[in-house]
Amino acid sequence: MSQPDPNFAAIPANEADVIRELSVEKSVETVRNIPATVFSNLGICCLTFMASPTWVIASGAVYAYALIVFHNALLLRLYMYLRHKPRPRQVRQRTHRLSAFVSLLGGAAWAVFILLVLASSPTDVALLISIFTVATSIGALVISPSSPAISLAFGLPILTAFAFGAGAFGHFSPVLAAMVWITAMVGVPGFAVTNSRTAWDRARLHVQIAEERAERLAMMEQLSERLGKYISPQLYQSIFVGTQKVEVAAQRKKLTVLFSDIVGFTTITERLESEELTALLNQYLTEMSEIVLQHGGTLDKFIGDAVVVYFGDTDDGRTAQENAISCVQMALAMRARVSKLRQAWREQGLDDTLDLRIGINTGFCTVGNFGSDQRMDYTIIGSEVNLAARLEAAAEAGGILLAQETHALVKGVIQTEPAGTVTAKGFSRPVETYRVVGVADGTCALDQSASVTFAKDPAQMTPLEMEAARSTLEQAMRRLEN
Repeated sequence: MSQPDPNFAAIPANEADVIRELSVEKSVETVRNIPATVFSNLGICCLTFMASPTWVIASGAVYAYALIVFHNALLLRLYMYLRHKPRPRQVRQRTHRLSAFVSLLGGAAWAVFILLVLASSPTDVALLISIFTVATSIGALVISPSSPAISLAFGLPILTAFAFGAGAFGHFSPVLAAMVWITAMVGVPGFAVTNSRTAWDRARLHVQIAEERAERLAMMEQLSERLGKYISPQLYQSIFVGTQKVEVAAQRKKLTVLFSDIVGFTTITERLESEELTALLNQYLTEMSEIVLQHGGTLDKFIGDAVVVYFGDTDDGRTAQENAISCVQMALAMRARVSKLRQAWREQGLDDTLDLRIGINTGFCTVGNFGSDQRMDYTIIGSEVNLAARLEAAAEAGGILLAQETHALVKGVIQTEPAGTVTAKGFSRPVETYRVVGVADGTCALDQSASVTFAKDPAQMTPLEMEAARSTLEQAMRRLEN
């Protein structure tokens, strides 16, 4: 990024942007027009020489060609310097002044050529050759509308030499030559000023369009950030990257689904004011959402205090076993976090009996967009989803129940124990379930909440927490004995 020009310090920000835009336009215009200028100069040299080679040689005007060639060499050198720069590029003011100086040399060279031709040529030849050269000065105004200094430096010497030579050497009357000169001195700068104003207006328009586009982009970014809070981060990313089609469609995938809610939450809602209830619920859901994101789960929805999460929809290369393990580890982290929240709620005078229960199942589910073309929801459906919900309802306070397939995927990594069978609504056969105790090495068999609560008040521990604490202590004793 180019550093700001200190000359712009006293100019309002928008005006400085206009000046920068105009400088970029001048730079592009200069690079684009140099080849045309060189070819036109060389072309007019050929035309003037072919029109009357005898008089061009006799008048000595042929020596002015050397100046013209020198001018073109300077232009080509400037072009070779600028054409390797990135475009559009803001060329420094010194480079623009150099361009104007080179153009002045070119105008002076053509002025010398005109004076030499008019001094020794008949009127018809002089007029023919002068028309060619005057056309170059008009062309400078046409091809360099954003650089009036460059076009004036090139064109005014030519027009002045034409008017002075035509009058001084008898081709026109002095009065007519003076009128031509005055007209040129008034008309050409006026035309250059008009070009300059047009260039300024065009630069202002470009800046205005850029500012409006930036405002719209910022507004769209703010809107997308707000909308992103209503859908899962994975879905949000896939939609804006373009990998997710926004259409009513679904597909079958093997997912690990988790349902969780707070035991006793419905009861406590009757005793809390809406403001207190809102603060409690938002705090809980915020904590749960952070844990879901940390473990790479897809947060499907909130249903009151219930949280629905699934693993396996994203193309992150993880296997079904890895997804199941991550889901159970997430459930342990959620349970530990709720226990911490329970202590904070107790300090605020709220009910301290609130606890979490979780059901987890793994199987093939239908995932995708459901709804209509006007309103759709990206979610999961299927009997495996229903089973996860049934397991959550059957879990005891503080418990994490796994279905048979999830248990088969996590055994050896997650420590579990049989929890019997559950007769779930909508399922003809009893479902074999397993209760999560911790990880297989015993380091997380007792979650943080149980250890803290055990240290402070064992009477407040749930049966599951007491069992987990007992298991952890027994494993620790065995390791010490060994």
